[in-house]
Amino acid sequence: QGILNQFCSADGEPVAETLDPAGADTLRQRIDAFAARLATTPRELKTEQRRELMQTLKADGFLDVRRAMEIVSQHLGVSRATVYNDAK
Repeated sequence: QGILNQFCSADGEPVAETLDPAGADTLRQRIDAFAARLATTPRELKTEQRRELMQTLKADGFLDVRRAMEIVSQHLGVSRATVYNDAK
């Protein structure tokens, strides 16, 4: 009975819902940090810099996040095809 009441109670903290997959904010923060180290913005990264970024994200496991390529492409202002090519 106590367990049932625990699951049915509405006393807990409200859950913040988002359509972004878990880790999307962290992924964006990593991209921003990478661009900041180069004294630029994510959308201003040159092709070689984008490729280096993608290799770094891949090595750190950030490309395993659900919809990672879509998140990266939106944040960099390039197409998903460009992001996939840069990740090769």
